[in-house]
Amino acid sequence: MAKQKYCETLQPGFYLIEETFSYRCYYITGMTKGNKWINLEVPNPQWTGLMWNCITADDIALCTLHSTNPTNFVL
Repeated sequence: MAKQKYCETLQPGFYLIEETFSYRCYYITGMTKGNKWINLEVPNPQWTGLMWNCITADDIALCTLHSTNPTNFVL
């Protein structure tokens, strides 16, 4: 049996992080594919594929989970 990956343990949804030095959103599918993120602090933000080695459980712990997209940017 294959070991469950961290991304597969998360509830699907939008994880928004709003801090002094960070304003971004992660779209988590609950699977290894289709996950995306957006940096809302840059001009012309765009959703981009999420690399799982760039995010930690600590990052997710700082986020607020939303069932619908909390940004103004279409996924």
